[in-house]
Amino acid sequence: DPVDVSGMFMANSLVQSLEWQVPDSEPVIIEPGGYLVILADDDTDQMVGGEMLHTNFKLNSSIGSEVALFDTVDHGNVRIHGYRFGKQNADLAYGYLPEDSDAPEYITPPTPGASNETASYYSPIVINEFHTTSFDPEAIDDWLEIYNRGDSQVDLFGYGITDERDTPMKFTIPWHLFIAPGAWISIDETILLFAWSSTGVEVVQIVDAAGGAVDFYDYGLQSDDISEGRFPDGTPNWHFFPEFGHTRGWSNTCSGTALAPVENLRFLAATCLAWDPVVLAEDYDTIAVDVGTLVSSAGDYSASVIDCARNNARSTIVCNDTVPVAGQVIGYVVRASSFSCDFGTYDAPVPNEQQGPRDSGIAAAPGACP
Repeated sequence: DPVDVSGMFMANSLVQSLEWQVPDSEPVIIEPGGYLVILADDDTDQMVGGEMLHTNFKLNSSIGSEVALFDTVDHGNVRIHGYRFGKQNADLAYGYLPEDSDAPEYITPPTPGASNETASYYSPIVINEFHTTSFDPEAIDDWLEIYNRGDSQVDLFGYGITDERDTPMKFTIPWHLFIAPGAWISIDETILLFAWSSTGVEVVQIVDAAGGAVDFYDYGLQSDDISEGRFPDGTPNWHFFPEFGHTRGWSNTCSGTALAPVENLRFLAATCLAWDPVVLAEDYDTIAVDVGTLVSSAGDYSASVIDCARNNARSTIVCNDTVPVAGQVIGYVVRASSFSCDFGTYDAPVPNEQQGPRDSGIAAAPGACP
């Protein structure tokens, strides 16, 4: 549905909820799939008789800043969305690609008022995984894994790594460190000579030898012996990896212990599917697809069912009031997992829908529509 944002607030802070208000003298409508461009240029005088919206604040490009959207006062003035961002380069944007991803990325070219899907990732070098804390007081707690998602080899000589936005060269790589396409490099606290806080008050940032932006990640609270990283490698989907199961120096995975197949799938009602509990299962994933998709997979349902992890639930009953088109035959798939990459950054601690495939038991039961 269209959304009226008049009376809402924007700020270059995650907590100053009344910084600048979208004019409320008339509706300011964003249509479904539409965009509204607001110029953060501290020049509200231009709004008089103009069509563009101008805030009373600017965004800091040299070290980064914060940006947030808050609801109207009548609706509690709660923060709707916001994030911290790092150093910015000229003619480089920082946004979501794809637009429903977990965390923003440096993208080029900028796409004001249009879909980010027409842009590309700016940097082949990315923060792929990191770790901040451990139960073992003698362990090397802090390490960073860097990944090359590009097509060419990159020399990291002179690149800077930091936990502070205003000190981008806190550690400067002193060697010609070549990283091949699809390869990883890991650097720990014994080389960096600093450590990331597990409280989430710091950031992970990489800059190039000239001090230009490469990658930036504003992380949250971290847990002992659990790393956080991109899954799959180099993508904008961020997940926590299991205790003692982090993947430093190799491909990130959310796979857990293989489980027995889900058994006894049955309908309790026209819209409720149930199954027997699976020993050691922490999570069940369900999806409903056209039965032809299941048949084409020749029994290996995971091979043809895309985004099978869409419905993350720990219950053994799932109900869906959506009624398919009359006459359509639907296949219902359920699989159990011993570990789930539950949390993304965009909506943590709510389980994030962007979850990857898992090594898990899987079963399917066809059901005809009413």
